[in-house]
Amino acid sequence: FVCEANAICLVAAAPLAAADGAEARADERYLVVTAAHSRLDLRAIATALGVGRLRLAYADECERHFGANAGFVPPLALRPGVRVLLHPTVAQAARLWASAGDVGYRLWIDRPADGALEVLSGGRWLDLAGAEAPSSPTGTVAEGSRV
Repeated sequence: FVCEANAICLVAAAPLAAADGAEARADERYLVVTAAHSRLDLRAIATALGVGRLRLAYADECERHFGANAGFVPPLALRPGVRVLLHPTVAQAARLWASAGDVGYRLWIDRPADGALEVLSGGRWLDLAGAEAPSSPTGTVAEGSRV
């Protein structure tokens, strides 16, 4: 199936100790690539990342820290320091459609779970098994790096 994707800009909301003992700084930025029809569970993602809390980036932060206006952020890190996270909802897509960073520009990625999305975005698959409510999609994705 063809999947319309969103790139959701998130910011670590507060400095807290991460699972590996490192401290998550309040300015850590994450770009979550997810199916447009899905809802994100920010608590589950924060748990999977080992950070205290996440919040949606404000519109001005999207442009300043993520490189594009809110609603047009592509599934690629346009600025240094942004960690791209690939949500399991895009794993089953045969083709992924997403914004290319500006009005009127789109990009598509064939077979995103076969490695193309990881290579293009520099992202890692989120492993949300056990972190989301049972009604949320958590299935497994293609072999590869996971956060």
